[in-house]
Amino acid sequence: MDRDVVIAVKASGLDSPRCVLERLQHEQETSNCFALTLVHRFALKPLDIQDYIFLVDRSGSMEGQRIAKVRDALQIMLRSLPFRGTSFNIVSFGSRFDALWSGPREYTAKSVDEASALVDGMKADYSGTEIQKVLEFAFAMRAQDKPTVVIVLTDGEARDVSGVVTSLSTVVSAAEGFLRVFTLGVGEQVSKEMCDGIARAGRGVASYVGSDENPDAKLVTLLRATRTLAVQDVSVDWRVTMDPERNDDCVVVDAHLEDETPAAPIALFGVASPRRGRRCRSGWGRTSA
Repeated sequence: MDRDVVIAVKASGLDSPRCVLERLQHEQETSNCFALTLVHRFALKPLDIQDYIFLVDRSGSMEGQRIAKVRDALQIMLRSLPFRGTSFNIVSFGSRFDALWSGPREYTAKSVDEASALVDGMKADYSGTEIQKVLEFAFAMRAQDKPTVVIVLTDGEARDVSGVVTSLSTVVSAAEGFLRVFTLGVGEQVSKEMCDGIARAGRGVASYVGSDENPDAKLVTLLRATRTLAVQDVSVDWRVTMDPERNDDCVVVDAHLEDETPAAPIALFGVASPRRGRRCRSGWGRTSA
C-alpha cells in the first residue's frame, strides 16, 4: 500500500467536556486515574490587524494531487482573509525559496488578484524540502507593527524535524505572542510528526486534508483560529489543599496552561492515591485539529 487507511467517524458531542475514571485496586490500596477532555471557549475579540505569510511546499513530493489540493486551499484562504487591517505574502519553498513580494502587501483586490495568478501556476518544481531556512526567511520579512501568522502548507516530508521545532520554539517565544505558526498537512502520507511539532512549537494548530477531501470546513476552522492571540495565563483549580494534620502528600503538576489556542481540545490527566494520606498528580496535553 502507498497510503494509510483512513476511517472517518462522525459523532455528536465530541466538544462536550467528559471525564473517564479508571480505578485500580492493589492489596489494600486503591488508585484512581482520570482523564478530563474539554474544549475551552473563551470570548476572545478577533484581532483588528494581522499579517499572514503562507509558506507553500513546492518540493517534488508534492507532485500531482497534493499540489492541486494546495492550490485549491490557497485560493479559498486568500478570499477568506479579513478585508481590513490585513497584509499578506506568499513564499514558495523546496530546496530553494522565493516570495511573491519583498515584504508584506496590504490586502486589496489588486494584491489578491496578483497572488491568485501565482497560485494558479504553482507546480511541484522546487526539488527537495528545506523548511528551516524558509521559516527563518519568513520571520525576517514579517510585519513589525502587527501580529503575524505563518501558515505552512506541506506534506511534511522534511529532515531534521527536531532541530526545526527547537529553533521555532525559541523564535516564537521571543516574539511574545506576536508570532504564531500553523500547519496544513496535505495528502495521505503527510508527516504528523513534523506538522504537529511545528504547530505546537509555533503555538498554533495543525490541520489535515486528504487528497480527495473537501477542505472548506477545515480551512474555515483554521483561519478562525488564526484570528485571535494565543490564550495565556490560564490555570486549573483542582480543589486540592494540603492538610498537615492528615500528612497529605499532594503534588499538582502543570496546573498552569500557557499559550493555548481557542477551540483546540486539551486533555488533562490525574492520579489520586491514598498511599500517604492523599496524592494527586496531574498533567496536560493538546490534540491537533
